[in-house]
Order: sequence, then C-alpha cells, then structure tokens
Amino acid sequence: MPAQRTGTPRKKDQTVNLETLGLEIGNKPPQAPDVEEAVLGAMLLEPSCVDLAMEELTPSCFYDPKHRMIFEAMMRCGVMVWKQPPQASP
Repeated sequence: MPAQRTGTPRKKDQTVNLETLGLEIGNKPPQAPDVEEAVLGAMLLEPSCVDLAMEELTPSCFYDPKHRMIFEAMMRCGVMVWKQPPQASP
C-alpha cells in the first residue's frame, strides 16, 4: 500500500518561492554574518575592494537585512565616491 501524503497538496500552477523554501519546516538558509561584516568593513577601509565587491556581489548575497541595506546604500553612493582623492585644504 502506498504511503499517504500529509499536508496540503500543491497545485500544478502554484509556483515555489525559492527565497522561503525550507523555512516552512524550520530550515535556515546558509548564512555567515561574520563574513558579511568583513566584506562591508573591507569595502569601507580599502577603496580597491569596492570594485571587486560590486562586480561579484548583489544585495541578495547578504542574509542579514541590516547588512543588505548597508550594501545597497554603498551601491547607491557609487564607486566614484570611493575613488575621489582627498581634497587639499587651503
């Protein structure tokens, strides 16, 4: 005798949200807050890291919403802000 399925059946036209897949049963997606902090810190301290990070990362790479917001703000500021030389004082 086949095993009975429990839960609500999924309709054929119902799409699966990959962002929340697994959260329904208590699984957490991969996360590394210390790495996220290190990336953001490197971007703030070393201007050459900004270009590399902007090429390789997207806001969805950050699990922590606060880190995602900081990265998005850095993207909005633009790379040119980071590369401007300091202005000499008169």
